[in-house]
Amino acid sequence: MKKKMISLVAIVALIIVGFAGYHYYKNTYQGDVGYAQVPAKTPTKQATKDDQGKVVPNEYSYHYQLNVVKEDGTRTTVPVEISSEKPTPLTPNSYVKLEFNSKRVLSGPNNIAKDKILAKVQTELEK
Repeated sequence: MKKKMISLVAIVALIIVGFAGYHYYKNTYQGDVGYAQVPAKTPTKQATKDDQGKVVPNEYSYHYQLNVVKEDGTRTTVPVEISSEKPTPLTPNSYVKLEFNSKRVLSGPNNIAKDKILAKVQTELEK
């Protein structure tokens, strides 16, 4: 009886850990695909700061707030930072594709031709 109870508790603990691990993976490494039009005005180049707010030597950034339309037509604002020693800003008024989640941008932003964007997304971008 005691062995069965220990086995049952171990199985329940394993299920809980597996469930929590799956949700962590999903929320951290999987995301939605979205499209945005880059603003006409390029933001000012700034010194890059780390998570503690300290300036990173010899590194600069452009900070964007992109109005992104997901493939399902919903809108959201996504913060995007382009950082390097000599960062290249996004091309004004161009279209970009990116994959993102609530924590970060997973890939992109990558330039994309307007005609490669779904029609319903194009319509939302033009609003």
